[in-house]
Amino acid sequence: MAKDDTTLRLLRGSRAKPPNQAAGEPLRREIYGASLEQFEQLLIAADAVSAAARPLPLFYALSQAGRAIVAARGAEPEVVGHGVAEDLRTPAPVSLLHRRVRRRAAKDGKDAFGAVSRALGSPELAAPVELGEIWVGLPNTYMV
Repeated sequence: MAKDDTTLRLLRGSRAKPPNQAAGEPLRREIYGASLEQFEQLLIAADAVSAAARPLPLFYALSQAGRAIVAARGAEPEVVGHGVAEDLRTPAPVSLLHRRVRRRAAKDGKDAFGAVSRALGSPELAAPVELGEIWVGLPNTYMV
């Protein structure tokens, strides 16, 4: 997390000289810089708390990183809402890793998930996916 100072230094430097559209538009530049600052602070906060509390600051750190990406590369500089929701089933799976998320796009298309997907040229979720399927695709999650 926050222990990789090289990555954080590069991100800090990009706040002084933002990439893409955030370089030339004041609103995008402001959103980009503030989002990266909050991203870094939330990573530091996640490092300081127990494993039980860590997911919350990590979720919001990821959210802020997405906002920075959209400010730099998105069609619109701002996002509203998350754009995903739990795909509720009855009975709910006992294991968190078997719970599913699904795409829940905002009517105006400004939700974070959709805006980040479009800014990166990534496909959106076509169907609900289990959290465990997402988890195994994350770097540094393999445990020996």
